[in-house]
Amino acid sequence: ISIVGDFVNRHIDLLNAKDPTRPRHNYEAKIKYKRGIAFGVAPRFGYAFGNNLIYVKPGFEISHDKFTATLNSANSEKPQNDESVSVSTSKTNVVFTPSFGYEKACGRVIFRGEYTYNPGKKISINSNKPETSGFDNASYSDHRLMIGVGYKF
Repeated sequence: ISIVGDFVNRHIDLLNAKDPTRPRHNYEAKIKYKRGIAFGVAPRFGYAFGNNLIYVKPGFEISHDKFTATLNSANSEKPQNDESVSVSTSKTNVVFTPSFGYEKACGRVIFRGEYTYNPGKKISINSNKPETSGFDNASYSDHRLMIGVGYKF
């Protein structure tokens, strides 16, 4: 069983990008993806030989993620038409998170290395605002490498 906190700031900022349909129209787009605390379950299946263990963990994680897209437009032809549109959505994601690892016991001290892959899920904003149509999907994936040392009492 695991509880994983993710404090990485995932965002993309596009500054002063040109609109392909209106050459004098500039915009600023900000996309943010915030992953909530993930709760996981992953049974460990392995093969022990000597003081070594190799294992796989077919795990699952559940998290409540939030995705926000903000568009600030600045029209150089008509500055009074500037507009700002922001849309967001939240989604509870359940994701398959496979892992594999190696463990070595040296007396009472145990060394472990483990790799986990979280393929993530796509989040889509269902909005009727055409301004954000190019920024209404986001996805997340995660590669984790864990190295640990334990002591067996």
